[in-house]
Amino acid sequence: MNSMNVTPIIKNTVNVFKNEENQDSSINAELPQFICGGNTKAVSNKTASDNKDYLGETSNFDKGMRVFDFSASFDSATKKMTCRKSLENLQHSNGQMQMPLLEEYRFVPYIEHSAAAFSESLQQYASDCFDYTLKNLEEWIMKDEHDHVPNKEILIDVLASQRSRASKDLANLHSGPNCGLAKAIQELFRLPLYNRMSGKIYELLNEYEDVFYSDKLLSSLHSVEILKPCIDIVAENTATENVFAVEIGGTHDAMRRHVMSIATKALSKSMIYSVVETSSIAENPPCALTGRQAVNASESSLIEQSVDLLILNHILHKQEDIEKALVKFSKLVKHGGFLLVKEVTGTFPLCLVLEALSERETYPRTRDTRIFGRYLHGSSWSKLFSQCGFDVIYERCDGVFATLYLLRKRLNKNTSSNSVIFHMKDLHFSWLEALVAKVGMIEKTHQETRLWLVAKKETSGLVGFLQCLRLETIGDRVKGIFISNLKTSSHIPHISTNSLDFQNIAQKDLVQNVYRDGTWGCFRHIPICTDSHNGQINTQALFDAGKSYVIVTETDRQDKLEQCLKLIQWMLDRKAQKILLCSKEKAKDKPKLVQRWQGTGVQVEVSTYDVTTVDGAWGLVNQAHRLGPLGGVFNLISISHFGLFRNQTRESFQEVSDPKVHSTVNLDHVTRALCRESLDWFVVFSSATCGRGKAGHTNYGFCNSVVERICEKRQADKLPGSRYHCPEMKMILTIEVVIMKKKKKKKKKKKKKKKKKKKKKKEEKKKMKKKKKKKKKKKKKKKKKKKKKKKKKKRQL
Repeated sequence: MNSMNVTPIIKNTVNVFKNEENQDSSINAELPQFICGGNTKAVSNKTASDNKDYLGETSNFDKGMRVFDFSASFDSATKKMTCRKSLENLQHSNGQMQMPLLEEYRFVPYIEHSAAAFSESLQQYASDCFDYTLKNLEEWIMKDEHDHVPNKEILIDVLASQRSRASKDLANLHSGPNCGLAKAIQELFRLPLYNRMSGKIYELLNEYEDVFYSDKLLSSLHSVEILKPCIDIVAENTATENVFAVEIGGTHDAMRRHVMSIATKALSKSMIYSVVETSSIAENPPCALTGRQAVNASESSLIEQSVDLLILNHILHKQEDIEKALVKFSKLVKHGGFLLVKEVTGTFPLCLVLEALSERETYPRTRDTRIFGRYLHGSSWSKLFSQCGFDVIYERCDGVFATLYLLRKRLNKNTSSNSVIFHMKDLHFSWLEALVAKVGMIEKTHQETRLWLVAKKETSGLVGFLQCLRLETIGDRVKGIFISNLKTSSHIPHISTNSLDFQNIAQKDLVQNVYRDGTWGCFRHIPICTDSHNGQINTQALFDAGKSYVIVTETDRQDKLEQCLKLIQWMLDRKAQKILLCSKEKAKDKPKLVQRWQGTGVQVEVSTYDVTTVDGAWGLVNQAHRLGPLGGVFNLISISHFGLFRNQTRESFQEVSDPKVHSTVNLDHVTRALCRESLDWFVVFSSATCGRGKAGHTNYGFCNSVVERICEKRQADKLPGSRYHCPEMKMILTIEVVIMKKKKKKKKKKKKKKKKKKKKKKEEKKKMKKKKKKKKKKKKKKKKKKKKKKKKKKRQL
């Protein structure tokens, strides 16, 4: 076989847009009404500024972070709500509202060599498939007198290099829906030996394409938890609005289904995805690839440096010269573009047998140091990628069969020489005015200049701040380096323009560079499994009736008060009996807050301690202890002061940040000291702005990101600590109005349909009666005629 040469045929080209799939409505079955709207009938007061964007987020109560978000705009003229990201549009023609995504926002390492996530059952499955294959292959070769078995010499070498082991019954051991490889192998060795056998084997494997898609060995690295961060990294570090992805050689075991599923549900950008089939890969240049026809009629071919993401799934190891193949593929990818490579790095004999049997052309034999003349170990792949001008950005290995690599094509320019480093040293914003000036200066400089924001304090709000700032003027030119160690003994990298750590970071030129306890990574949204087994959890008894629970909020704001009251009711419905509502402002309707639950056996009290001070936090916890052991703290404090970053001041940041951050810090300190044993809940309601970003929300994103880091630290210390994304009350009320209007319309439509059906039934009954009457009349007439005929005959006789 010749060296790699691209002669592809377009198989499929698809435009993937943001989140257009319906989600199961059971997701929010246990969400409190203040989050998902419930039966609230209140209507928000709209003014002339009705055409305004909102960002709402919500979550389900559970450990860790839960994101349930949407971005929406309300038009008072048309009375329509348009939602983006998780909800495309509430006014669908089919009348069904799409459910937002349920996600976890957490730290994800860039490179992870540990295979602990993969169970021993995967190793056993691979071993059983291999033993079965060797045993049956040996029988085949013994019977094959006329050389019908493809690549027979190679298969004999495999048998000679392996010890014979007892074959196991795959039909009984591995018959589940995710054991497609075992089923295909059993079917394969049932084939009789005859001429041109390779074609029949190839057809058989194509028939099993859908089964291979879910096989636990072949798709071990295709899970959402592994693949989604990889796709998100590409989207975040691609400057264009659309991500242009091309998969080479996408036949059976293609990645397109997995990538498309992620892109349609949760990708922040639109994706244009093309699958290209290769024949032999040798002399034709990459620009012969015809892949854009279905996307843009003005371009007849895929030119060099046009692809954002090139996917190579088990392609490279089949080439005689891998370096030449990588160089040719590199020409297709933009500078700073990505390659997603999946290669076999273990269980080589099993893969060799399957490939040798299924390949129609002559099996390539190389003379280099590759295993079986074809395969490489993981470390060898990493060295090869580096030699060919790629940096390994993301790596995952299942420890049994394969490794997934996300590579980035190195930029021609030296980014470290065009870098400006700015340190965000504290949480008091002493650096803010200097940073505003620095951002203004960067806007006027050359586009290649990078602004690197550095934060070494583990509770810094850099992540949320960065996501919001990138959506304003300087965009992709601002990057972040965040030292977020959870262990006090962890190393702290030295960041300066001349340090090796910074030069490595600058070379990869990634937006997020988070260092945590020895590994670099980033924060990503990972979808949460919502399978039916989750319904077995008893959500009706989340709280202890003998313990007290504190809710901190602002009762002077009507929306926050109503939100708080719904949370209280939600907790009471789940066995909570003692609630202490805290607000430093004196509520005007304090009697009403307590009055609604009088006579129900429930204790609801109101406190005015100021928890933004240490003394206030101590006083609040002691007051709660008088009701009962403190079981939970819920912090709903949220203050907004939006504006573009260039117009922000230290005071505007402190106004938004101090109440939420100081209250969380103080409550964390006091609960660690007084109620480590009794505390089950420490919940802070955050915002998706710190994870997804929003222009004009840099101060809000910063403070929400700070409290999230505090909760992460608590979890690392084995203490309760959760953060949830919860929407503004106005957003909920607005959406509730839209939903109620839709429900009314649905009811009217249903009534009309029922009336029409009734009318049709009545009409049909009438018609049936008429037909029956006509039939009866006809029968009577026939009888009369017969009688008359008989009488005539009698008379004649």
